[in-house]
Amino acid sequence: MKIKYILNLLFSCLFFLNVLSAAFLPYNLQAALLLKILNYDQNIGRNASNGVITVGIIYENNRKWIESSKSLLLELLVFKGRNVKVKNYSIDFCLLPFEAVNQPETIKEKNINVLYLSIETPEKIAKVTEFAKKSGILTVCGQDSYEKMKNGISVGFSLENEKPAITLNNDSAVKEGSNFSKEFAALAKAYK
Repeated sequence: MKIKYILNLLFSCLFFLNVLSAAFLPYNLQAALLLKILNYDQNIGRNASNGVITVGIIYENNRKWIESSKSLLLELLVFKGRNVKVKNYSIDFCLLPFEAVNQPETIKEKNINVLYLSIETPEKIAKVTEFAKKSGILTVCGQDSYEKMKNGISVGFSLENEKPAITLNNDSAVKEGSNFSKEFAALAKAYK
């Protein structure tokens, strides 16, 4: 009886973990999608410095989001190692703690063109998107993206029906200075 109970519990846990992992878009796909969508932004090079587009991965200071940020950064570095370009621009990446939003000169010194948010707190997300709109920086996220887009994030990645999906909040993107092509708008699901 105990063995049957333990096996049922084990299978239930495995099923639950499988359901949770199915809702998560792996970092390698998030990295690939990020670099792909940047090619559709007709204004992506407006803040480029020395022919380089820089993606800042801004994270909340807790273990979950620090690890998430590092995992995404490692996947992005693979693309950099392959010399992948965005509209003939080289790409670079950096990690930024959330507190960098309170020090705009830090972000300006790094010539950030895109902020990828590894942040969970709605108030912090709203603060980053407000900063991005003032600074002309595109915002993107990949975990729980649709929920986070309520706070003004422009592009979100998710997994829907076991396939990668992109959501575009075009109003927010325009306020951040982006101009996505009609082709991209047709590929992405519109945020409502």
